[in-house]
Amino acid sequence: MYQLSVKDIERRNSLALQPGRTAFIDECGNFGFDFEAKGTSEAGGPS
Repeated sequence: MYQLSVKDIERRNSLALQPGRTAFIDECGNFGFDFEAKGTSEAGGPS
């Protein structure tokens, strides 16, 4: 049986508030996030 702690619930709620984004690594090896990619939302949460 799996039980959620208050800490687990707080973490889940904070992650749900984060904006949607797509991570990428470009040809030069730079890492970043693309907030404009299809399926992402700056308002946070699925669209």
